[in-house]
Amino acid sequence: MRKALATFRKGRVELTSPVDWPEGTAVEVIPLQQRIGMTEDDWPTTADGIQSLLNRMAQVEDLTI
Repeated sequence: MRKALATFRKGRVELTSPVDWPEGTAVEVIPLQQRIGMTEDDWPTTADGIQSLLNRMAQVEDLTI
C-alpha cells in the first residue's frame, strides 16, 4: 500500500494527493516534525527517488566543528 502525505488544517487531516485505498482502511497519523530519521518505507527504491535523496543530502550544511 502506498504512503500518502497530508496537512492538518482546521482540525482535519487533508491528503496532498488522491489515494486508491479501500474504504475503511485504517491509517496512522504522525506529525513529521516529531519523527527523527527515516523508516524503511521512506527509503527510495527507484533511480529517480535515489537521485532526489542524494540531491537533498548534498544541500545539507556541513556541521563539522
